[in-house]
Parts: sequence; C-alpha cells; structure tokens
Amino acid sequence: MRNNYTGAHYLNNIPLVVVTNTLCLIMKKTALLLAIVIGVSCNSNQEDAKYKPNPKAIELNKQGMLLYIDNKNDSVLIDSAISLLNKATKIDSNYYLG
Repeated sequence: MRNNYTGAHYLNNIPLVVVTNTLCLIMKKTALLLAIVIGVSCNSNQEDAKYKPNPKAIELNKQGMLLYIDNKNDSVLIDSAISLLNKATKIDSNYYLG
C-alpha cells in the first residue's frame, strides 16, 4: 500500500490553502462593504442634522392633520384638510409627521 500523503491538508477534497485564501478574500470584501455602508450612513445623518423644516409647512401640516382628525366623517372638510397638506408638501416636500 502506497502512502500518497503530500503534507497538504484537505477539507472535502479541497486544499485548506484554497479554502483559507477564499475566506480571507470574502472577509476583506465584507469589511470593505461594511466600511462603505457606515461611511454613507454617517454622511446621511450629518445632512439630516442640518435640515430645518419650513415653519409654514409645519403649520399647514398641523392644521391639515387637526382638521382631518376632528372631521373624519365630513368629506368637504376632509378635502380642505388634504388641500392644506398638499400646500405644506409644495412648500417643503421633505417635511412630514413621523
């Protein structure tokens, strides 16, 4: 019986060197992707911190929401509420109640 041992280690007939190199490459790409995501996320938070909603849009939005909440069964007043909300959106499309 011949000994075919070459000193290489295998995992499912794949040399461990190949497995290790592949895992290192995957980890490097994952780390790079994670760094990019964190960088983009930090930038968007800084932009959000600078954003100040238009006071007129805030007021119109508030009036529209109160009008709607107080008059859900009156279609004329609901239309008026929608009109106020549309005006608020035209003034500042980035502002909305969360």
